[in-house]
Amino acid sequence: MFCLLLLQALVWAGDFLVPITAAFLGYFVLNSPRRLLSRLGIAPVVSAAVFTAILAALISLLLVQLSAPAAQFIEDLPLLMEEINQKLSAAGGTLEAINDAAVAAEKIIEEQDAETMEVEVVSDTGIAAAIFSMAPAFLSRILFALTLLFFLVASGDMFLAKAVQSFDSFAETWSSPT
Repeated sequence: MFCLLLLQALVWAGDFLVPITAAFLGYFVLNSPRRLLSRLGIAPVVSAAVFTAILAALISLLLVQLSAPAAQFIEDLPLLMEEINQKLSAAGGTLEAINDAAVAAEKIIEEQDAETMEVEVVSDTGIAAAIFSMAPAFLSRILFALTLLFFLVASGDMFLAKAVQSFDSFAETWSSPT
């Protein structure tokens, strides 16, 4: 039960934990170049701004380059879904047994004398609308990760020093009480 609750908590917190993890990994990757630039006399804030600007430009370029293929894929998606449905529903296909069960269930329902009311569910949102509704959250996660990365890199070695100071020393951890 605990594992299921932990897994659900991680799924729920993923919107927050993924950008933080990305920022920390980016900090550890960019820490060596920041130290090199610091030895050359460039302030950590300046190197953090340069790194963040380069990453933001690369992410923007990637999003622009992927927008045309993504738009084409979204446009072709209903046709692809219909094609997949036809292949799976064909005789001898993967869903043949399910289709047979559905037909049998429809026959049972039709045989009942109870008055039924047909209801048609109309959805105004398509796949494209669902994908575009996720874009602001995705972009805000990227912005959050870049902002956190900037402040981590700008802090220099202070973040690592404070992280090391927060733990007990190795000698204190493994020494036996006398």
